[in-house]
Amino acid sequence: MKILKGTILSKKEFDGQPILTVMPDKQGFSYTKGDENQFNMTDAVNVHYVSPYGGGPTAAQVMIPEAQTQIIYCTAENDANNDYFYLGSIIKPSYETVQEKAYFSPLINPDPETSTDVRPLSMPHDDTDFGFNDQSSSYGIRTPRGNQIVIREGLDKNRDFKGIFLTTEKGHMLSLNDSKSNSRVMLAGSGRRSRLEITGKDSNLKTGKAAHSAYLHASNNIEVAAIEGGMDFSVVDGRNINITNRSTISKQGGLPPALAGKETGNINLTTAAGDIVIRSSGNGVFIDCLDNGGSETTPASFQVRSQNKIHLYSSNGIDIKSAGDVNIVGRNVNIESDPTQMGVVNMNPLPPGAVNLKMAIRKTNDEIAAEVVSPTGQIPFFVTPPGAASFIFNYSSGRNIDPRLDFLP
Repeated sequence: MKILKGTILSKKEFDGQPILTVMPDKQGFSYTKGDENQFNMTDAVNVHYVSPYGGGPTAAQVMIPEAQTQIIYCTAENDANNDYFYLGSIIKPSYETVQEKAYFSPLINPDPETSTDVRPLSMPHDDTDFGFNDQSSSYGIRTPRGNQIVIREGLDKNRDFKGIFLTTEKGHMLSLNDSKSNSRVMLAGSGRRSRLEITGKDSNLKTGKAAHSAYLHASNNIEVAAIEGGMDFSVVDGRNINITNRSTISKQGGLPPALAGKETGNINLTTAAGDIVIRSSGNGVFIDCLDNGGSETTPASFQVRSQNKIHLYSSNGIDIKSAGDVNIVGRNVNIESDPTQMGVVNMNPLPPGAVNLKMAIRKTNDEIAAEVVSPTGQIPFFVTPPGAASFIFNYSSGRNIDPRLDFLP
């Protein structure tokens, strides 16, 4: 067996096998690009690439070294062809990119022209960043264009940072972090402006994120589609399901041309063929149309439109009240009481205000609790005179328990 040292000139596929074209060292000197005149190019030899693992014709570990890499190679004593075989690469790397703030984010490919806080790029496994007792506790692979995988064992007793981390040339990232202080899985696009984060049992509560939770963030659109099947959103024993749209019409000008004509700030529920069903077994269903305080808009209104009938049914009465006019228009207007229940139809009954005393708008538990703390708690429909009638007296008093309108005469 003879061991030699040389420099790779090129790599190629030959008869289904990766072959390295290698220039042997000459009188103790290694070939570098531009030395064509000093080295006889006919002295180059073919070296068969050797992998630490082979799994048959379709499985293997393949990391073929690049051109200009120094390697050691050998012959095999019992090889009748006396071919050369690759043994390993001599690591003396030089990189065109630098690495910023490696302690906080070791997998970064910054722009060398704009970067200010930099230091020389460490080895692909970040040996100088995460070492213990002068021994590296991480392992990694990095390609010339910046695609990188780093595996950290976290043996450094002073810093808790372990897991598997992948990044691409453009900064797309997958982080499988097993650190006790910030256990999580994160999948992020370039710049991390869109990301999916799944926290572990050791989640870092300083970030305001709970353990065993999932967080999806996007700086632009989020679209979820099920081509077949359905979607389920449920909270089994937790808190609320909140849907909030904080966008304003001021952002509409920044939309792409294809969306510029569409409205913004809406929450739309649409079904093509089925029903939209809203059920509540708790406080009830509340729809509050409030004034947003903007001088350019009027207070919100509530509309129900149907090309068929509109049905209202209640087992405990129906109240309709307005600070303005109440208009009813129809082909026929029919009002009927139930004579079997001694029912009558009263128009302007005596004493005046008798109907008003029977009417109330039910409060939610949250509204009642707010009023206990402060008399000026959050009360929907409240309008301060002058300018409109006050609706503060339209709410039932007391806790929200049955009977729900607890001051009916």
